This record gives sequence, structure tokens and C-alpha cells, in this order.
Amino acid sequence: MAEGAGHADGGGAVSQLYGGYEAHPAAIDMPMLSSDALDALAEDIRANGLVVPIVLCDGKILDGRNRAVACDRAGITPTVVHHDGSNPYRRAWSLNGARRDIPEGQKAALFLLYKKNIDGWDIERAKSERHAAGNV
Repeated sequence: MAEGAGHADGGGAVSQLYGGYEAHPAAIDMPMLSSDALDALAEDIRANGLVVPIVLCDGKILDGRNRAVACDRAGITPTVVHHDGSNPYRRAWSLNGARRDIPEGQKAALFLLYKKNIDGWDIERAKSERHAAGNV
């Protein structure tokens, strides 16, 4: 499917695709680059190749939605790596939260959302590990 195309997920909801990949829930709230900035990134990738691979978690983009779209625009198949299994919300915030050009108010709102999801993921992981160990 082309950039910006959506598809029904079986439940009737439409999912956004980024260069043929869906976004992981931990990545979806980070803002995308403007169309002009994506064009510039696509031109750079066409000239220099994809320097930073796209990170997938459960087959969905955890980091690199902009790079995936730019690769699609450039006609380049992106290099992907797979997430190491640690907290995906912590990873997404670490890679994007502090270093993106996001207005301070929006960054504060995103931080609160990510903090909630980081804590929730950690709690669910701990419960799962206790259950697996028989310490329910």
C-alpha cells in the first residue's frame, strides 16, 4: 500500500501505514515531519542511503515512521532491525521525546502520556513474569 493509505484491521478501524508498515502503539503519538521535510529526507536517503535503520517491534514501527515514508518516497527498501524486547514506550520516548523539535506544551503532554504507558508496561511485564514463575 502507498504512503498514507489505510486499511481495515478486521475490527473496522482504519490503520495508517508508513512506507508499508503500521506504527507500534508506542510510536503513534509522536508527531510526523511536514511533507516538505519528508521530501528533503527522501532526497537525502536517495543520495546517501538510509543511515539509521527502522526499528520494528512486533512487526510494527517503533522508531522510524518518517524514515519509512521517506524511503517509500525515494523508492528505497528500508533496512530494519528488531527491538530488543525492553519497554517499547521507554525506548520510543528515549529516541524521540527529548531530541525532537516539539513545542514545549506538546512535549509536556506527550511526556505524561508516555510516562503513564511506560509505568503500565512495566507493571504488566512484572505481573507476567511473576505468573510465569508461579508467584501469582
